[in-house]
Amino acid sequence: MTKFVIIIATIVLLFNLSGCARESETFVIGVSQCSEDLWRETVNREIKREASFRSNMEVIIKSVKDDSEQQIKDIEQFIEEGIDLLIVAPNEATALTPVVSKAYKSGIPVILLDRRILNEDYTAYVGADN
Repeated sequence: MTKFVIIIATIVLLFNLSGCARESETFVIGVSQCSEDLWRETVNREIKREASFRSNMEVIIKSVKDDSEQQIKDIEQFIEEGIDLLIVAPNEATALTPVVSKAYKSGIPVILLDRRILNEDYTAYVGADN
């Protein structure tokens, strides 16, 4: 439960920072989940709920059902679309590190959710410290 609270607090903080932008701009958050389970569904629902309090925020959630190749394609599409924030739970660290690094190096803030990648090319990590 503590991890869930930290995740929501981090997302709320980022939402509040996005409020510094002009109201006419839409702040787009891309969420890439590695799988579907009750915990991830709850996180997705809470992200959408927080975004609903802001008229200038859009959340796009994609879940890949443990398919790393699809997750790479989804993140590539998010980058091409010019999202403002990427929240990603990488299915496999080795496979996802290059595309997550690409997003980060292109100027998109990246929050890793629950799972790490193999380098430090991300803005924040929310999860266990094993």
